[in-house]
Amino acid sequence: MLPTERLLRLASAGLERRLAWVVENTLQALREELPSVKDARQRRAYTRAQVVLGIYEDFVRDFADTELAAKPAAPDVLDAGVRSKKTLAEVATASSDTSKRWGIVTAIQPEDFARALRGARAAGA
Repeated sequence: MLPTERLLRLASAGLERRLAWVVENTLQALREELPSVKDARQRRAYTRAQVVLGIYEDFVRDFADTELAAKPAAPDVLDAGVRSKKTLAEVATASSDTSKRWGIVTAIQPEDFARALRGARAAGA
């Protein structure tokens, strides 16, 4: 199956924005954390991940600019704690720029991705 076909299948399930959001946040975290990675093996893994995810990010952005932009979508609410319009508005306002770009409503911030990378690095050390 071609990458475009896979993305269309994700889009039909309403998940294409989530994947793009995860990729973009992960890339941002990798870039933020790379300067503090001292282990050569981990540095290679981080730089390899940046290359692979960067290619995907470029593809998705190009695709989103054409195919997905034509279809407005309702916000994708990730947080289970959003149970009222007031909370929805508060979380949406506090969402990161990346979340807003992909239409994701969540309290998860890019710093949370960086923290997860640091934790994984510490656990693997």
